Amino acid sequence: MFLHDCRVICISSMTNIEDESREKDLKFFNEKIFDRIYNLENANEQALAEMCTYKGEKLTIDNFVLEKIDNNLRHVVRGMQNFRRIMAKLATKELDCTKEELLNLCLLQIIKAYKEDDSYKKYLEMKQKSNLNLIFYSIYNYVSDLDENALNNIIKKNPKEEPELDIVKNEYALLDSEYFYLSDKNKASYLNLVEEIFAQDNNVLDKRTETLIATYINAKKGKLEPWFFDKVVNLYSKDIDHFSSSYLYLIIKDKGGEYLIKILKELGQAISSKKSESRITEIRNAIKNEDYHSAVTLIERARYSEMESKISEEMVTNNFYFPDFSGNISQDVWSYCHQITKIFGFQYKDEFVNLFKTLYKRNPTKSLLERVSILITQYIDSDFDCETLDK
Repeated sequence: MFLHDCRVICISSMTNIEDESREKDLKFFNEKIFDRIYNLENANEQALAEMCTYKGEKLTIDNFVLEKIDNNLRHVVRGMQNFRRIMAKLATKELDCTKEELLNLCLLQIIKAYKEDDSYKKYLEMKQKSNLNLIFYSIYNYVSDLDENALNNIIKKNPKEEPELDIVKNEYALLDSEYFYLSDKNKASYLNLVEEIFAQDNNVLDKRTETLIATYINAKKGKLEPWFFDKVVNLYSKDIDHFSSSYLYLIIKDKGGEYLIKILKELGQAISSKKSESRITEIRNAIKNEDYHSAVTLIERARYSEMESKISEEMVTNNFYFPDFSGNISQDVWSYCHQITKIFGFQYKDEFVNLFKTLYKRNPTKSLLERVSILITQYIDSDFDCETLDK
């Protein structure tokens, strides 16, 4: 290659190659292979200037943003692609910020997406322009396909126009609560609208509703009016078998703050209590109607949930709602005796033994002794001597 005047240019990112343990080997390799080595410490200013040119206008990257880019020209390329896409969408409409501000926001969006770097918060804080907050959150959520709502957040508005606040139709406004904290007026409007929604009785518990509840709790610093607190409890209690505040917990715990943990705990206790009361009523009704299969199903569905302790307390207090199984019994009754002893027998061994003693003393029949013996030896204590029941 050298004889034919051929040259090879090798471009590398040394920060990704250098290793202290192999520094000596790398130095030796470079000396043997490469004739000349040039170190480029920073991105070429001319290259940056050409990349950040829009319709002949050279746009300047803010020094803070430039530092965060860390000489990664690919981020600049992607940021400019997004910038051009937005400008094409705007057509003849006027930006609500300068082109350079929009470019910097596009670059920060790329940094956030690829490096999980929240530098945009510092940039927005330094700028102290509320409209930039709104623009950034709009392009962050919709940069690949700006819809009409996001586009309206970027264009310049008539000062007399008031942006419509609609958290029912606007999914972006719902999921990013910071949209509503741009001003005290926006915040108040948002809270009032949430309260109007929950004042109705047709709400359904889903991820979207839980997001509304969580953002409202955060905004209110955990200080809820009694009526709103009750609405949330009732909403979570509609579906007794839904795991209480699971998604709500995930949202709130990320925000931190003792007041949030406190209100979440209070809500959890109230929801658990209400759901337990409802489930206990269902069990009592099933037992009253001798629907033993449904009773067992209801109890099973409450296991390993926040209702379990209350249900267990109810069952122990009422002798596990054990029916009289001394004489001729139905298959449903015998199945109920098996299932209930299986569920509670190991944990409440003494309570069951005392219950069976009482039942046997009340009606000491051979058939009852046989049945009790089967239940105890199978589910409670295989070595138990059932002959001691009458002692």
